[in-house]
Amino acid sequence: MNKSEEPFRKPDQGRRQKGIAHWDVRKPLITLHGTLDALLPITKSSDKYAELVEGAGKGHLHYYYKIEGGTHIDALYEYPDPRGCYELD
Repeated sequence: MNKSEEPFRKPDQGRRQKGIAHWDVRKPLITLHGTLDALLPITKSSDKYAELVEGAGKGHLHYYYKIEGGTHIDALYEYPDPRGCYELD
């Protein structure tokens, strides 16, 4: 894989802010995050990452979906009818 095909490129060390590296997103990126995630609170992780990507001018490559009422481990549960768990549009 050559550099132009890499989905992420680690920037130089001089571009760090508050311990978080800015990533140069080069390919479309999907983020899914549950609004009730207690393990990794959405406001402290995915929301912040989305701000960094937008600030780097790469927001057009970032598809960010917030799963209303979703937790961190919803995928580990079997629901008899998913329509009873979430409102589906």
